[in-house]
Amino acid sequence: MSIKLSVIINSNFCAKIYVHRKEVSSDNDIWTGLPTKYDSLESVTKLLSRLKRFSVCVGNPDEEYQYITPVGCGISDNVTNTIHSYREGNFSATSGTFSYGSTIRSVHCSLLVRGKRCSQCLDERRILRKRHQRAAERQNSPPTDFVHKTIKHENMSRSNLIEKINQQRDEMKSMSSEIEKLKRKHPNSVKRLFWEQQCKFETSGKNGMRWHPMIIRWCLYMRNKSAKSYDSMRDSGFIQLPSARTLFDYSHYTKSALGFQADVTKMLHEEAKKLGMFKENNKSYVGVLFDEIRIKEDLVYDNHTGELIGYCDLDSISNQIMNLESCK
Repeated sequence: MSIKLSVIINSNFCAKIYVHRKEVSSDNDIWTGLPTKYDSLESVTKLLSRLKRFSVCVGNPDEEYQYITPVGCGISDNVTNTIHSYREGNFSATSGTFSYGSTIRSVHCSLLVRGKRCSQCLDERRILRKRHQRAAERQNSPPTDFVHKTIKHENMSRSNLIEKINQQRDEMKSMSSEIEKLKRKHPNSVKRLFWEQQCKFETSGKNGMRWHPMIIRWCLYMRNKSAKSYDSMRDSGFIQLPSARTLFDYSHYTKSALGFQADVTKMLHEEAKKLGMFKENNKSYVGVLFDEIRIKEDLVYDNHTGELIGYCDLDSISNQIMNLESCK
């Protein structure tokens, strides 16, 4: 048990007053008009008589405020992060007929006052009242959605961080339940395949992703319709799609060149075999159609071989190249 109020006169005959183990500052009103040395009975009596006219500041011992901070801890300002008050431990103090076990004091508390509490603790009382009102409003208001708020963790209290973790767990459970419902509702649908591929991309990343053949076919179809639209849809980030380089490997399975190609002929033969065209005579009659198409705008030559492709008649261009070579 600590002493509530004590007076100590040291060997230099200087007096010090302690309240709850804290020294009363020299600018307190109690020292006004008192001597600096207490080397006589008269000076000591004068000090004790003055002390009777003062009382210990009760701070803010209200039970409704004690939950704001634990014993021995302080309350800091949200802006400057400086501690402006603290909760005092159990001193079993009394003030007249009123007794209290713990109180919240300002760090600038006068400790000894003429009355009930000092002006600093009175200002702190207003702050505690506002905090208590805000806490009561938060209890009556719906809980804050910390999952979708951009509040930095360093600005959140421990209780808020715990609440955010619990909210994240609840949302993950809700999303898992929703996914299971979609799987049961669409067991073999394209929607489910698309959703699974999107989830797989998030876990595998672009380097480890292996796209489903159905997604590859759909993307090839979309890019063939409009390359710019496909690139815009992919670059938007709204959905994840294979890159143009990935689709290039599938669309350029065989190398493009002039004339008849053995690889293309082999593929046509295999497709015809799958369709049973060699088993029935009426299916064995086929026709080959040739048509002029634009492969790519401003495409004149093949980067790999250097051959000129993309035009039906290359005589004039070939002659110009020959003339250019002869001028060297």
